Amino acid sequence: MSSKLEQVLEIDPPNELVFKGRYDEPVTSTLTLTNPSDKRVIFKIKTTAPRMYCVRPPSGTINANEKRQITISFQPSEDAVETTMHKFMVQSAYAPPGDVNMEQIWKNIIPAHLMDTKLRCVFNLTEEKNEDRQDFSPKLVSTPINTSSEIDNVAQELLQDIKKEQESFLKLENQTLRDQIRQLQMEMRATNSTTDYIHNNSYNVVYFVASLAVAIAGAVFGKYVL
Repeated sequence: MSSKLEQVLEIDPPNELVFKGRYDEPVTSTLTLTNPSDKRVIFKIKTTAPRMYCVRPPSGTINANEKRQITISFQPSEDAVETTMHKFMVQSAYAPPGDVNMEQIWKNIIPAHLMDTKLRCVFNLTEEKNEDRQDFSPKLVSTPINTSSEIDNVAQELLQDIKKEQESFLKLENQTLRDQIRQLQMEMRATNSTTDYIHNNSYNVVYFVASLAVAIAGAVFGKYVL
């Protein structure tokens, strides 16, 4: 049985991927792969938590005496405290001559030809406040009330506002009532004038009829007296 092949790539960092930053932002770590050999090498990056990391590029080729930088971003998650068990693996193999079909070659590769290196994840995520960081999200600004005297002051201000509103409403109602009273007075004057006119005319008619009756009576009685 053949022994496992030693990793041909030089990996930096060699043992740990360190993530530093905030819990609420993506945190990035960089992995550098160097091929010191005179042959082309293919590589693939694997992780035990693929849903929590974004790896760019996840696979590719490295020519002889060249290097590639791999960007690994940890995505914000409420389960960050459980990330101590996360691990990455760098798999590599010598590339065959000619064009390389990455999907096909990894599907058909012989396990004995694989070289791999494992790295564990180390997190230094903080929740420190950045006072210089601007926050443009809308907020409700309020002043906390801490003492009973402040509560009394706020209550007095509210009562004064209510009292002002009630006074304003009463003034409006009073003005409306005054306008209605004036209108009624005008209508009553107009009615009284008409009534007085009718009353005076009726009195004149009665006086005329009475005078006429007296005159007739006088005439009749005078005739008999004569």
